[in-house]
Amino acid sequence: KEQVFQLIERTSDKRSDLKFHVLTNAQHFGDDDILRLRSPCFQSVLWGVPLYSHNKRVHDDIVAKPNAFDTLMKSFSIMARAGLNIELRTVMLKQNYANLLELSDLVAAKLPFLEVWAIMQLERIGFAKNRWSAQFINHSSELSLLEASVANAEASGIPVALYNVPTCTVSNS
Repeated sequence: KEQVFQLIERTSDKRSDLKFHVLTNAQHFGDDDILRLRSPCFQSVLWGVPLYSHNKRVHDDIVAKPNAFDTLMKSFSIMARAGLNIELRTVMLKQNYANLLELSDLVAAKLPFLEVWAIMQLERIGFAKNRWSAQFINHSSELSLLEASVANAEASGIPVALYNVPTCTVSNS
């Protein structure tokens, strides 16, 4: 964490025109980071943070880390108090897709400070390559879940972006 913070600070000192997109599991933010993170250099960062489920057990199982959900919820509070720009990232999986609407309820109720909620279709690369059949969900077979989740978030003022979702698999709305 310290090395990432210093990298952003040093780079921003030399090149204030640069922006960062940092992907993080947000498991290591602490209350003692808030003042530092309020520095202008951290306002040029979009923090991409994954949240897979409203259900802590499901989220923890997907990320393979006990108590990750609880730590993440505390980190969101810290990040919000620091005024950070947050991109919530959710990959649609067999393990979480049936409860996407419940996740959108949690997002709307607990995370109104998000810059964007990126909902993503799984890509056949990395760890997913060897677990494709166990993880891939064809969202178009139950498109109403995705549509209702997007509508719920947007009705709450949270912009949604769909990544890796072919336009032919979703409705125009």
